[in-house]
Amino acid sequence: GAGTTTIESKTNFVSAAKSGETVTAVAEPVHKGKSTQVWRTTVTRADGRVIAVVTQTQMVLQGATGGTHEPMQLLLSLFQNKTMPEQKALLAMLERQGAALYRGWAATETDEGHKAELLAAAEREEENARTLE
Repeated sequence: GAGTTTIESKTNFVSAAKSGETVTAVAEPVHKGKSTQVWRTTVTRADGRVIAVVTQTQMVLQGATGGTHEPMQLLLSLFQNKTMPEQKALLAMLERQGAALYRGWAATETDEGHKAELLAAAEREEENARTLE
């Protein structure tokens, strides 16, 4: 039920990636306290070369109220106490429902460019579902 907010963020860019190149980010905790957390994220290219190092300090917001976390808590509760295959099946179902939402929005979209983006998003959701199945 807790949340966080960034109180400090620093990024060191040490090299570049080409446009369209796939990069990977790995976040690791440096300090996980009750009131603050420090995380270091390393961004690398496919060849392993470091592109950037990000250090963030997060303030932990205990027991956030006002309903901001209620949807997330509900969603997470759906996955609790389920086996990995059950979790994958549930997530695949949610991905397919997301695809249906995107298609519904696309059907009412008058801007052809935005409509195409929504349909592409629907296809990504379907691809995610296929991966899980």
